Amino acid sequence: MDLQEKVVIVTGGASGIGEACAIAFADAGAKVLIADRSERLGVNVAAALKSRGKVAEFLLADVTDEHAIAKMVDRAVERFGGLDGAVNAAGVPPNALPIQDVTAEELRRNFDTMLFGVGLCMKYEVRAMLARGAGSIVNISSAGGLYGVSLQGAYIATKHGVIGITRSAALELATKGIRVNAICPGLIDTPQFHALKASGQDWSAVARSCPMKRFGKPSEIADVALWLLSQQSSYVTGQAIAADGGLTAGPMFDR
Repeated sequence: MDLQEKVVIVTGGASGIGEACAIAFADAGAKVLIADRSERLGVNVAAALKSRGKVAEFLLADVTDEHAIAKMVDRAVERFGGLDGAVNAAGVPPNALPIQDVTAEELRRNFDTMLFGVGLCMKYEVRAMLARGAGSIVNISSAGGLYGVSLQGAYIATKHGVIGITRSAALELATKGIRVNAICPGLIDTPQFHALKASGQDWSAVARSCPMKRFGKPSEIADVALWLLSQQSSYVTGQAIAADGGLTAGPMFDR
């Protein structure tokens, strides 16, 4: 799939799914602006791409800050001439809490980054794409955005919200050349997931219930995002695509 000379922003691009997306897009010929709160990791990702002759730049940015988001989109336009695609992948890890113990701070932590942040990113990304006359946006939701998950109320609520705002924006923009879709990953082997396991969260039952009986790789989600940004998916918009090893297809019983 070809993204030659396309300009793409990836938020949360310093690690995990976002990093895999940045690599896949750069390898497909895109000019990639990597935005993240981790300067050390983000600089390393951009440097590694540049060392292979790819076009990539890192910008320190917090998606909960509207000024930073506006600056991020302006940088892409000023540096590369416009904006053709975006993957909004910035996120925070869930904390396992019963609903009666969820604090206001925990709710804000989740909503500010993964729903408020996605909405603000789309606001400025769409403005730049309207000027271009075309574009494609991919928002990272979760397989948990398609159902409920016990002890994950704050996190899962944001992921349901991402699908809602994705579909609404897709309807608004369908005749304007801009497509908006969401990817709903299952259990993906990322540094964030390793940190959750190290903190004592046990995901073994979920892994056993996955029909493919394995965790996904960040590159497998990046491949879906690459397709959604490419012309190969030109008739696809407003969709929440599960990339989860079959997890949401139905209950899986050991045989």
